Amino acid sequence: MILLAGVVALLLGAAQPGTGPTTGGGVPIIGGISARQAYETLQNWSAEWASDAGITSASTAILRNGQGSGWTFQVYSPGRKHLATVLINGNEVVVLKDQRIPRTQKRIDTTAWQIDSNRIIANWWNARGQTLWNSEEAHSLYLYLEHNQQNDLTWQLILLNKEGDLMDSWDAHADTGEPIQRGGTEK
Repeated sequence: MILLAGVVALLLGAAQPGTGPTTGGGVPIIGGISARQAYETLQNWSAEWASDAGITSASTAILRNGQGSGWTFQVYSPGRKHLATVLINGNEVVVLKDQRIPRTQKRIDTTAWQIDSNRIIANWWNARGQTLWNSEEAHSLYLYLEHNQQNDLTWQLILLNKEGDLMDSWDAHADTGEPIQRGGTEK
């Protein structure tokens, strides 16, 4: 549900023109700012919002037409029992939603987050992403940092075509950057 909220926030107007890749052959760039850089900006805001604030997820989207979304973070405060959805676009901080939430949310241990978004994208790019991104069908790339069902902190990269169908999914450990193997194949 939190992941869905992040995607909805991205799609409801958070995209800023000129911050993502063009249809050229280069590695997709997210507004020139990595997730870790966006997190550093977020920390200034979150320290004022709640002293016990911690992120539960981070996400971004980039489109082939050059639009990017900045980084969207879910931030949870157990003391306030609030969950905020916050967009970081460069140095700009926009609170998209701040709501009371009765259930405790698992926060990301940022010491376990060793590999930044730019390396995850580069790893995917070198393995198979360049071919997929440069195909005519490729439309949008989504990148998420969150706990998976096994409770491991992971990056998930998703590539969709123009119709919104899945073209590729790449999961990697956030502590090593190594792809996660599933059923004998890289995801």
